[in-house]
Amino acid sequence: MFTPHFQIAMPLPKRGFAGHITGPGFDLAGDQSANGHGKHFGDPSVTAGFEVTYQPWQLTVDLGSAVWQAVVEPQFHEGLKHNLMLSAYRMF
Repeated sequence: MFTPHFQIAMPLPKRGFAGHITGPGFDLAGDQSANGHGKHFGDPSVTAGFEVTYQPWQLTVDLGSAVWQAVVEPQFHEGLKHNLMLSAYRMF
């Protein structure tokens, strides 16, 4: 079964990032809001998706949102080179 969808998300409340994260090529720490860089964590987003469901397992994978995140999101967030989002669920 194939199901297209459109989603608008608005995380509330918006807040600054406070903490410490590391990974390949980056090491970030501090309190974004207290340092005067605003409250940007929890960006609103718009996605268009296309879900594919394998009926015998009732397993759904959202292929459209994965493509949207990889192709469109870097256009809205400066410096974002790679973005991967996988979404799958099973109905019981």
